Amino acid sequence: MGEQKRKRGAQRDTAKVDVSRVRQRRGTQRETVPVQERPRGRQRETVAVGRSPLPRRKRTARSVFTAGVATTGWAVLVVGTPLIVCVVAAWFLAGHPGSVSDAVRAAGAVWLLGHGVPVGIAGGLIGLPPLVVTVVLAWRLKKAGANTARAIGARDSAAVRSVLLALVPPYTGIAVIVAALVDSDLFSVGVLRSAGQAALFAAVFGVWGALRESKVGVRRWRRLPLWLRRGLRTGMIATVLLLAAGSLAAGISLAANASAAIEILDGYGTGALGVGLICLLYVPSFAIWSTSFLLGPGFAFGTGTTVSLVDVVLGPVPAVPLLAALPTQPAPPAATVLLGVPVATGVVLGVLLARRSSELRLAHLFLAAISAGLVAGVLVAIVSYAGSGPLGTGRLATIGPHLWPTTLTAAGTIAVAVGFGAAATRALLGRDRRLR
Repeated sequence: MGEQKRKRGAQRDTAKVDVSRVRQRRGTQRETVPVQERPRGRQRETVAVGRSPLPRRKRTARSVFTAGVATTGWAVLVVGTPLIVCVVAAWFLAGHPGSVSDAVRAAGAVWLLGHGVPVGIAGGLIGLPPLVVTVVLAWRLKKAGANTARAIGARDSAAVRSVLLALVPPYTGIAVIVAALVDSDLFSVGVLRSAGQAALFAAVFGVWGALRESKVGVRRWRRLPLWLRRGLRTGMIATVLLLAAGSLAAGISLAANASAAIEILDGYGTGALGVGLICLLYVPSFAIWSTSFLLGPGFAFGTGTTVSLVDVVLGPVPAVPLLAALPTQPAPPAATVLLGVPVATGVVLGVLLARRSSELRLAHLFLAAISAGLVAGVLVAIVSYAGSGPLGTGRLATIGPHLWPTTLTAAGTIAVAVGFGAAATRALLGRDRRLR
């Protein structure tokens, strides 16, 4: 063993290898064999296993229109079927006066009223929209726009325009058919007005759904300046909070007058169910009136009337349970503190805006506050207009918030209050404190 081991440091036997043929002079190239290069873009040969690949479908006008007709028809069925069931059930429990066709026409009239189409009945005119139906219609049209966009694979503005063209014609056609069926000796409806209102609904809410589904709206939103995005969001939140405060005030008033409302409802006998359903449809309208009441200008319930915290001029009121909550005299001096609810809402939102926007300068905070006020004013104007309309002719032809005073009050209050809250927070905490 000792003889077989080599000593440390000894070198192993080596063999000299002639590398003269391997080495080449610098600058000379080795011998090469030309190889045919495979052209770019050509795919390798493959073998299909199982089933053959399906051909790619192209987006055509026929496919887009088919998707629009399908989603629109489903939206109409989802809203119209419960309406027909509820109206026919109320008609049957009321002793089924008239015929079944009259009850179905009444459901169609409610559907058109939800779009803001005035309906004439018994020599009068009803133009106050049942906002529960309006909200459901808007929701279903938004879903129809989103489903159509998903069906055609919408990813850009051109596809959103295709969704618009796919939804508006069929929905307008359905509205024309419903208006033609409702228009009779019992109801009178303008067919052209119905077509215009339905087209507007389909365009606005259908495009809204398509923008959200295709992410086009999100991309455009992110392109806006930061202060503008914060201001728009603050204005929308302020409007929601104002409507929530109005709803709370309306609920408290109705609860305080619950005995009078129940007494009115009992007076209808077998027709109490129908009257109760009508009251439920108009609960959002009552909340909007209450919001204008909190803002200060108040609302009207009849020509030459006004209902506000400091002044109430109210004539005879129809025997409707929901109207039992209307105040009959000005609020006591202690209740005027309710006028501070919109101001407090704006100040709190201004504080939150400043604390989560430490990267914005004070000038940008003021711009955000102004944009918040403008957005709140526009949204309050829209809901105030939606909560207005006639409930007959003559004295009941004017019902709803005082539009311009309510709009200007909401815009000014929110802008000033948000700006004050943001400026005070920035002065007290500086720019380095964020909301945690």
